[in-house]
Amino acid sequence: MHSSILDSHVSPSHLRRELAISAIGSAANAASEAIIPYFDDVMAHLKKYLALDSATCATAPICSGGDGQIEEKGCCRIRQQGMRLLTQSMETLGTLARAVGPASFAPALAEECCRLGLDLVARHDDPDVRKCAYALFGSVAFVVGSEMAPVLPKITEMLLRACTSKVRKKNLRRRSFTFKNLHQC
Repeated sequence: MHSSILDSHVSPSHLRRELAISAIGSAANAASEAIIPYFDDVMAHLKKYLALDSATCATAPICSGGDGQIEEKGCCRIRQQGMRLLTQSMETLGTLARAVGPASFAPALAEECCRLGLDLVARHDDPDVRKCAYALFGSVAFVVGSEMAPVLPKITEMLLRACTSKVRKKNLRRRSFTFKNLHQC
């Protein structure tokens, strides 16, 4: 059943696919090593969403209205939906890594996950992608331990760049929070 839920050709709803990917992560977290028989099939589907970059996210133009705000329709919605599927897939991949443990999460797969995370961060200037990549690196490190040493220089360099980069003025805008606007959240 999970293959029909995750198959992008069957489900027309991005939200339904996003929730299905999240549910698989939750199931893996609860089932731990019992998810291993389904691991290869789930990974095959996740890889489709982890590759959405060229098909959906990167090619969709960033649209803005006259007031500088991103519009919530058309190409922008497609881009946002693709990014949500991408980040949810990264999050689920990290959960799967922890669930299946070191015996099933081979060093080659750990290296592939780290390369994937580094590549996605390099291609997307998006805080959600960075956050999910950092969490993925943490999950992989938890599973493989010192075997992660070969990729640590690249990951550390990326993290240090993130810590020292200048924040753009438009990212400094903050919405004031009061109990009065709590109901709007």
